Amino acid sequence: MKPKRDIGKPRLSIDRVFNIKGSGTVVTGTLIGGTLHQGMEVTIFPSYKKTRLRSLQAYKEKAEKAFPGSRVALNLAGMGKNELHRGDIVFGTKQIKASKNIDVQIQLLPQLKKYALTNRSELFFFTGTKETLVKVILDQKEYFKPGETGFAQLRFKEPLATYLGDRFILRIPSPPKTIGGGLIVDPLAHKHHFKDKNILHFLQKRIKFDLRELVLTELEKNIFIKKDNLLINSNYADSEIREVVESLKKEGEIITTNSWLIDKNYWQEQKTKFMNRLNQEYELYPLQTGFPLNKFQSYFYYLKPEIFNNLI
Repeated sequence: MKPKRDIGKPRLSIDRVFNIKGSGTVVTGTLIGGTLHQGMEVTIFPSYKKTRLRSLQAYKEKAEKAFPGSRVALNLAGMGKNELHRGDIVFGTKQIKASKNIDVQIQLLPQLKKYALTNRSELFFFTGTKETLVKVILDQKEYFKPGETGFAQLRFKEPLATYLGDRFILRIPSPPKTIGGGLIVDPLAHKHHFKDKNILHFLQKRIKFDLRELVLTELEKNIFIKKDNLLINSNYADSEIREVVESLKKEGEIITTNSWLIDKNYWQEQKTKFMNRLNQEYELYPLQTGFPLNKFQSYFYYLKPEIFNNLI
């Protein structure tokens, strides 16, 4: 989770935007997650506009490359100052995903007096250089007391791009006051309520940030997922994720196809369903030597074609 690690996922949360006469638009911020270099194509979030790094500076010196942990100024080709804002993110070729729902662990400051964080409170949320309003849904409690730690879902009006393990701060709007902060446990959460005890169990497994558990819980949540999208919003390198996936595959803990990863329990359910359907067809048509493939595909319409082909 260290910001100075180069995991091949460069991102820079913009803190300033300005124009330089004769050069164009420049943004500044602290680079984390990977390396940027002159001439590189980058994408801006939330607009998803692509641009090129015309030039860059690291620690106020011209440079061809900037490394994680550096204070960086980027001269962006073809971008106007009014197209960029504080809190926007510059990221590399690795696509970033965003969500209106984020699952987190919150800790309130112990020194707060006469304050409790109540369920469905609206607060200011800060991460990187982004500031926005958020609604807080607490984990089966009506309130958190000072010094208390617990899980919550944060709900935003617009999608937010964050990474697993990112830190954040929460403040009350009036009078402005920091009440606590925490860690992002699921940056791409499904909208849910904590009445389902499985949600809490899911988050308790993830909060250790053990890569093996993170892979398994991603499949628990999504059932099947594209290999290239697995933990895309995380502070782990692709090589680290692939190594864990291979280990879990050898242990029989996950199922893989060329492009997809599949939850083991879900796969077993589909195999059982397939065999039951096949037996039913034989009972109905005992003299038939085979059955049309498209007929079986219609029974498993919800499966991706590649996954269905592996099933048969």
